[in-house]
Amino acid sequence: MKAITKMRAQQAQTLLPYWTENQAGIEWLRGWLVQFDLAKLSGIGWKTHRGDISQACWGNANPPPKRSRKFGWTLTCVLAPNFPNATTISMPPFYRSPDGTWAPAPSRVAVYGDDLPDWSDEIIEAYFMCLDVNDTAGQVWAEDNRTPAGMQIAGHGKPGGRRMLKVERHEPIADASEASVFVVGHLSYYWLRHTQQTPGLGGGRNTAAGLFGRSVLNRFRAERGA
Repeated sequence: MKAITKMRAQQAQTLLPYWTENQAGIEWLRGWLVQFDLAKLSGIGWKTHRGDISQACWGNANPPPKRSRKFGWTLTCVLAPNFPNATTISMPPFYRSPDGTWAPAPSRVAVYGDDLPDWSDEIIEAYFMCLDVNDTAGQVWAEDNRTPAGMQIAGHGKPGGRRMLKVERHEPIADASEASVFVVGHLSYYWLRHTQQTPGLGGGRNTAAGLFGRSVLNRFRAERGA
């Protein structure tokens, strides 16, 4: 077991070389990665975006070429140059019930629980009243009615003729180390799920990946502040 841990630690150091701007996050991620089989993870690349932007981090999880036994997943991570900042996590959508009320599906509540917003029907209908004016009024309403936990209506649709609300969570990011931990955690969900090293969640892969990244970030915050 010690030999496996040592090998994984060496792999993690190769995947995450020294980088001054976010070294605290890099060092923590090296330790976090040791718990996983890294055979199917070939690389983690980094870029810093030029210019002042409102999204703290983003990136891509790139699967290996089909039928490839030599190459694994690669993660491309991009960090903003400005902090503090925030990142956006897609949440399960809300659908209007046949009786006209709004609520997340019970299956989503069972999985995500308190991570879902608790909006009244009156608040949601007020959003649609603003949309009747124009899209800008709806967007302003959504931003003004963001919950204390950072939940916001991000749009609407009507798939299959059923009215639907898109929901986003805005997660504050203090610095480049927090951004690094979140984006690697977020993107890692895809290859960890593909290699069956983490369970799947209902509500879509992007939602599951975002909340997985948030759970990794919260662990980093707790250990960093200890």
